[in-house]
Amino acid sequence: TYGPQQDIPVDDIEDWETENPLFWANLNDDDNPLFQGLVQLHEDCTPEERAESYKEQGNDFFKLGKKKYEEAIYCYTKGLNEPFQGKPELRTALHANRAMVNLQFKNYGKVIADCKKAIEFDNTYIKAYYRAAQASIALNKFALAAQFCSKGLEVEPKNKPIIKLHKECKEKWERHEIREKKRREEREKRENAQTKLDNAISERKLVMGKPQHKTSAQFRGELHWDEDGKTLRWPVVFAYPEHSQCDFIESFAETDRIIDHLQAMFPQNERVFWDEEQKYVWNNLSVYYQTNATDIAGKGTNYKPKQWKRVDVELSLGEVLQLPDHIIPEIPILTVFVKNSRYLKEF
Repeated sequence: TYGPQQDIPVDDIEDWETENPLFWANLNDDDNPLFQGLVQLHEDCTPEERAESYKEQGNDFFKLGKKKYEEAIYCYTKGLNEPFQGKPELRTALHANRAMVNLQFKNYGKVIADCKKAIEFDNTYIKAYYRAAQASIALNKFALAAQFCSKGLEVEPKNKPIIKLHKECKEKWERHEIREKKRREEREKRENAQTKLDNAISERKLVMGKPQHKTSAQFRGELHWDEDGKTLRWPVVFAYPEHSQCDFIESFAETDRIIDHLQAMFPQNERVFWDEEQKYVWNNLSVYYQTNATDIAGKGTNYKPKQWKRVDVELSLGEVLQLPDHIIPEIPILTVFVKNSRYLKEF
């Protein structure tokens, strides 16, 4: 869509300029007497007469429907560019008509700008107030829309379309304010919750890092508070590299011991399907974490050496996460091996 001060390129206007003598000045036919005569006739018109002609042309194009709306805008813009003096009603009409077309294109900012200009030239032009209010509502600028409606009703207190639009504006404004209030409250709630989590991490002297692995949708969890509001609960991955398997615990309380979860996952009287040799029993397992496993969040690349450190399974998760150089890769990962196995030694 062409802006208010932009001319539509000749090639984009199909043949309508060549069919209309008013625009033959764009052609170059010095050898055609008829053409030269028409050009002279056009030049003999006053700027006001040309602007009036452009306005009528724009109105004709608008009546032809949406396919000719750009041409209508072009004509109104040409009319406004004519240097005529006086005739504020003509400038009012050109601005208001261009606003009317831009309203169809949903160029709401341009509609408001043109309506304001129209009102400058004639502050009683009621259509300018109405169209400006329509555009303002479309942009959720309800205070501005209400202002245009109020000003319009000062001009015509009984104007039914503006009265109806003013009522619509107030209703939409109220609904908008309710939605915005709810969004603000939800945002503040999220921000407060995140601040509380950040403070808890800082108080526990935990070091958060970047995600170490891309997890599938089923392994996505969030650090959150327990119902008591004091205990952190973590999503945790137990990895079993010897069998390329893992378990995901969505809510692992920081006060829970590692051994408690091992006993639940690997009891003596049950076997997991992938453990054909039946070695994975809770008291036959060793748990490790990797030091400096990832980059520290917001600190750039971590060049410290990585090492595997064995975990005392009697420790709670919170104590494990506080171990030296334990950088938590968003979701803590604990790696499990069979004690004294060949795989562990080679690993």
